[in-house]
Amino acid sequence: MASEGGWGGFVSFLSVLLLTGDQGLVDLLQNLLPDADLLAVSCLLQCGIFVAPLWLVIDPRSVKQCCLDRLAAWRRHLDARRVILLSYPAAPEVLLTLPQICPGVVVNSANLTSIISSRLPAKRARDAWADRDRLLDAGLYPETVKALVRLALDRVHAGLTVSQAAIALRISERTLRRRLLRWTSFPPKTILDLARVSSVATHLLRRDDALETIAREHGFAHAASMSRVFREFVGLRPGAYRERFVISAVAENGIKLAENSNRSQKQGTVHSRHHDLYR
Repeated sequence: MASEGGWGGFVSFLSVLLLTGDQGLVDLLQNLLPDADLLAVSCLLQCGIFVAPLWLVIDPRSVKQCCLDRLAAWRRHLDARRVILLSYPAAPEVLLTLPQICPGVVVNSANLTSIISSRLPAKRARDAWADRDRLLDAGLYPETVKALVRLALDRVHAGLTVSQAAIALRISERTLRRRLLRWTSFPPKTILDLARVSSVATHLLRRDDALETIAREHGFAHAASMSRVFREFVGLRPGAYRERFVISAVAENGIKLAENSNRSQKQGTVHSRHHDLYR
């Protein structure tokens, strides 16, 4: 079983990966970008073999040779337009080597949040939906994360909040967020919402209940709020999702029935001709 003290071998779907040993800078970004999936490390060896953040923010004061080696390995996967090199004073060899190994945009820390926040896409939920089979497989994770996933699946009808989940797991919200980002690359709220939306999607295809009924059964105040969250993840409103996939299933079954009917007719014709030969 994986250890909670380790880092996953692959970290994806992060909004921001911040390399710094400055806790003040970490706190500043967390406060100014509360909706960003921010992971802060003091050394890139704390990350997995490969990392694919939307933004990579580098504090040159924290760059060591091991970080340069890791950046060189990642270089072909990174978009230089989304690599930010903070304009802090650092060792001359770092300031000379870093832009060559990992090209990026030099930015003053005062302008950092405005640049990142203006370009964060609203795609986290869609990414989670696309990867839902992995994210909701509790067996892949260490104990705390496994417990959160199981809790999310067990309470899809309760409208569970992150605060309630943290209390149930006897862990602080901050620690819970850090561990979820480490192992799934998504914050706790995304996992909780994903479990609920997955349950709603299953309900839509298996039962013909009204949307208001489904919303109430899944802890939403009304169908409109369920529809908003559902669309964020799936890209369709619940009614459109049900119509598209139920009709597809009916059409597919209809084709199969027609094929079976044609096959039966052909078999009947062959049998009839065979019978006529021996009359």
